Amino acid sequence: MDSAVRDWLVSNGLSDRRRASWARLAREQGDEQAVARSEAGARALRRLASMGEERRRVWLSRYFASRGSCDAREVPRL
Repeated sequence: MDSAVRDWLVSNGLSDRRRASWARLAREQGDEQAVARSEAGARALRRLASMGEERRRVWLSRYFASRGSCDAREVPRL
């Protein structure tokens, strides 16, 4: 989820190419875990990008407020 937030905040051609390159490399190497992480990150980024502005603002506020906590239950789900 951290990478989805970072990528949404940065959101430029370079970050798009980086994600595509990492996903392609994972597939070429047969690294199923890396492929799964890449796909999960892409889904999270799409969900974040598809939120309305107000909903995304609220979600990001909750996300950043929970970053200092050691309790994973405080991190909002995408």
